[in-house]
Amino acid sequence: MIHARITGIAVVALAASAASAATFDQDYSPDIDAPTDLGIFAVGITTVEGFVIDAFGANADVDVFTFQIGAGRQLVSLFYDADTTNRPFIGIDAGAVFSEDPNSVGNPADALFIGGLVASPGQDILPLLGASGIGQGFSGPLGPGAYTVFVQQIGNNPTNYSLVFEVVPAPSAGALAAVGALFAARRRR
Repeated sequence: MIHARITGIAVVALAASAASAATFDQDYSPDIDAPTDLGIFAVGITTVEGFVIDAFGANADVDVFTFQIGAGRQLVSLFYDADTTNRPFIGIDAGAVFSEDPNSVGNPADALFIGGLVASPGQDILPLLGASGIGQGFSGPLGPGAYTVFVQQIGNNPTNYSLVFEVVPAPSAGALAAVGALFAARRRR
């Protein structure tokens, strides 16, 4: 973990879910059509660490990776942190490839991927990705399926980053009904 605040969040979330933790730290594919496959994320915390620099330069390094959320699970948070104040672009797409190069998008709202933003360290970017106006948009947790993440830094400022994904069991219909009944009973009092 790059910053202590993310470590604290990860420890609290992991303890609360009594689940597993995994960390990926490698050189990821730069190809939107052939991302590095990180497999199925388990319930708990999965950390993806990487390095990006100068998406348009001679030594360009962008990261593209894909992962899966299994049946009965959902991605509920995605915290971003970095070792610098650099603000890379992070995009997410549904599916096992990234649908288009973010640098070729004329109007960000017309992008085919589901969300993107220029991230600031130390925050849950999942809801921001969906509501940024870059891409098709989404709201709430992301359910079962494949997702692909694209990370790039523009300019000569290298960025070591950390993305902390939190996957939890999806609530069952019965659990949602019980919670609804509990709130209804409390409102009647």
